[in-house]
Amino acid sequence: MKYIQSLLPPCDRLAGDGFETFLGNLQRFMNLNPFAHSGTDLSNSEAMLLYTALDFHSETGENICAAPAAKRLGVSAPAISRTLRGLSKKGYIERFSDDADRRNVRIAVTEAGECELSRTLKYVFSVLDNAMRAFSDEELSQMVELHGRFVDAVLKEITERRTDKC
Repeated sequence: MKYIQSLLPPCDRLAGDGFETFLGNLQRFMNLNPFAHSGTDLSNSEAMLLYTALDFHSETGENICAAPAAKRLGVSAPAISRTLRGLSKKGYIERFSDDADRRNVRIAVTEAGECELSRTLKYVFSVLDNAMRAFSDEELSQMVELHGRFVDAVLKEITERRTDKC
């Protein structure tokens, strides 16, 4: 952590070890992977794609195409293709050509895929629910509020920097 801190300009808002603690906690949070501890063979990206496909189907009654799934998840077409291959090998999805446009690939989640996602999400939500019991209702409300504000501030900063021309 000291190396990273040496590369960054001083952060006046978090004096002393506060900045290092913040970065360390952020890194620990980003490395959390409750899926890895659930006994599932789903990666985070596979779980998100299954969820997206099932959510789309429940909204529309149709199976989602690969391109809109990639857009919803904010990932590239090659990333979706890799994830689809893995899910197909595991028997969690079926892929088929769209009748209206044979170039489009539609994704259908199999019963096994739905069952595995459900089992995994139950585990993850149970872990999160139990972890939240360490906080009072007021602390949880504050955490949700502060986390939302922090994410909004980071997104705003990223957006503004994207539009900078120098």
